[in-house]
Amino acid sequence: MDDDFDTTHFLGEDEIAYLREAIDGEYHRDHARAVMGLLLDTLETQSDPEVRDEVVGVLRDLLPYLLGTGRFPAVAYLTGELRKVTRTTKLEPRHKQALDQMRLAVSETDALTQLFHVLDDGSVEPTPEALGALLREMSQDAVQSVLVWIGQLRHPRAKAALVRSLEAYFLASPSSLEPMTTASDRAVVQRAVAIAGKLQNPDFAEPVAKALEHRDPGTRRLAVSALSTIGTPAALKLAARAVEDEDPEVRMTAFDAFTQRPFRGVARTLSTYLTTRDLESLDGAEQLGLE
Repeated sequence: MDDDFDTTHFLGEDEIAYLREAIDGEYHRDHARAVMGLLLDTLETQSDPEVRDEVVGVLRDLLPYLLGTGRFPAVAYLTGELRKVTRTTKLEPRHKQALDQMRLAVSETDALTQLFHVLDDGSVEPTPEALGALLREMSQDAVQSVLVWIGQLRHPRAKAALVRSLEAYFLASPSSLEPMTTASDRAVVQRAVAIAGKLQNPDFAEPVAKALEHRDPGTRRLAVSALSTIGTPAALKLAARAVEDEDPEVRMTAFDAFTQRPFRGVARTLSTYLTTRDLESLDGAEQLGLE
């Protein structure tokens, strides 16, 4: 009787090898995006409130799972698609509110804590591109938190990937740097300025110059150094403001910068500074720097 169900003799060796490869591929394939696509399609095409209640519940449970397993591109995909659904699909208020809350959840403290836990324990090693996709779905306040918390990451490869994703984030949208350089948290400002100085993008000059108004002299010195490193005439002209800073070390940083990068446009600023100050009242180091 068992022989009646033994059909393996109908398959050749090549066919058996193909089937094994296909089955193995199915087991190792990440089905998260396909599942989410099916759920989102159901939201769009099924208007039954109870069906939508169920789909929303599944998606709500899925999001922390994706974060906890380090599937950051899938998280970014989900939040982006939720934005489209709420914009293009007629939904009941409670469903729209639930989807909006879900989309914004990636920027909340719990999600960020989960993100950094996953990165720090080394269970996954996401690429900068994967982290960058997630950053683009976060609020500016959440990105600020990432800038602060990045100093606490102990896993070197995860930290390097996150730094590179932040660099790509600001390069793609230079205007997003200004909220960081005007933030109230000094760590946020300093890390944003450091990234700008490293990348030397001319479009970063104006946002970095905002940090020249920070209350902390050390932060203002970093801003002068970053502007000097950017090195364009516009950046150096902005750095020239520091010549009149109330802190002597900030002024010295500016003098040193113009020593390293002579800039004709700063001559008038220096001349005005010298004519309005008594040379003897300057710090000794400043006097040496101006000689």
